[in-house]
Amino acid sequence: MEENELRFSSHLELISQARKAGVENFKILKERKDLITNNSGLFYKYYTNLTLSKASNPYLKKSIVSIDGSNQEINTSGQIVYVPISIARVHLQAPKFNIKLKNIPYFEEIKIMDAEGHAKVEKNQNFVKFYGKFKRDRKKVESSIKSNINFLMLKYETESIGDLADQIDRKEITKPSILFLDGPIIDPPINSLLSLIELRCNVLKRLLKSGVTIIGITKRIFQNVYLNHLRRTLGKNTKIHKILKTFNDDFGFFNAIFNMNIAKNPRRSPIFNVGNLNLSKSNKVFQEWALYRDYGIEFDSCYYMNAMGVRVIKVDILTTPTIKHVDHDYSNFFDAIGKLTYPRFSIPLPVYFAHEYANIRNETLQLIKKVILNKVANMDPLMLITNPPIDMYDII
Repeated sequence: MEENELRFSSHLELISQARKAGVENFKILKERKDLITNNSGLFYKYYTNLTLSKASNPYLKKSIVSIDGSNQEINTSGQIVYVPISIARVHLQAPKFNIKLKNIPYFEEIKIMDAEGHAKVEKNQNFVKFYGKFKRDRKKVESSIKSNINFLMLKYETESIGDLADQIDRKEITKPSILFLDGPIIDPPINSLLSLIELRCNVLKRLLKSGVTIIGITKRIFQNVYLNHLRRTLGKNTKIHKILKTFNDDFGFFNAIFNMNIAKNPRRSPIFNVGNLNLSKSNKVFQEWALYRDYGIEFDSCYYMNAMGVRVIKVDILTTPTIKHVDHDYSNFFDAIGKLTYPRFSIPLPVYFAHEYANIRNETLQLIKKVILNKVANMDPLMLITNPPIDMYDII
């Protein structure tokens, strides 16, 4: 038997099932498309066509900043995880938008305390001062290594925003017109730490007070906040309710709405505030939003698509309980986002640069791991044999 025949012979049934799955997939997509197309009149109010202004935009006459963070996990010997964290701050300097990049690296050590992968904050000093204030925070941080790593990165990312506010206050840098955050205003979207919310809200309010517009750009949307709002609001309309049942999340719904007909111009959903949506008070996103509001932060949101064929993204525009919708310059906000988004891109260029510059690539990760293990092996070759990293056990 030839090598290729051997490789596929035991999986022919799976390939056959994949063909059937492809047909089923098409049927589902066509059903959704037909439902939306045949009832297009019901959905026109859920999107707005945006025309990019030919006039100069005041937000593009000043510098623009974008911040993003990235982290990786390195399992080494002795049940110790090392965490490289990279925070990138990208400045696009007006008027020619020359790019200045700043990268802040962190290297953390987390000790695994048991077979379940828990890590006590007392054994990891980087958590003690910051996360020791609230008991519920300690429980979340200790729940898993993944929680440790994620909250650490968000802490450093928030501190980077604070560094920007410090430099503006000291007049060390020119105040930017916009700060883009790669991700939502509420990050993580649910299950945040109270200590992190307090820190994040304080630094964001400082920037708002200095006159910087803060916009969060979410690339991957898994929420169904607006969809749940529609289901509760329009649930008595059997026809609409049937259509809404075919969608799982906001991304799928607005992707279908925005692509009802071919359009070259950007489109956005209605602008909404989570607190004004028809949501259950037990909804986790609503509860998280309420915590931010308690610390004096609000934000308006919408879904946005720059052009047909690109991803729908979520845009959060930071505000406070004292700022009304009418006080915001939405037309110029979205005009700036559209002009900063290149053809075939779904996100503004500053956000793309920050994401790419912060990203710790796999090649870098493997090099860091080899350096750590080589240092151990050079000092005692038997140490790695008797204490191999958990992800390097030979399982064959």
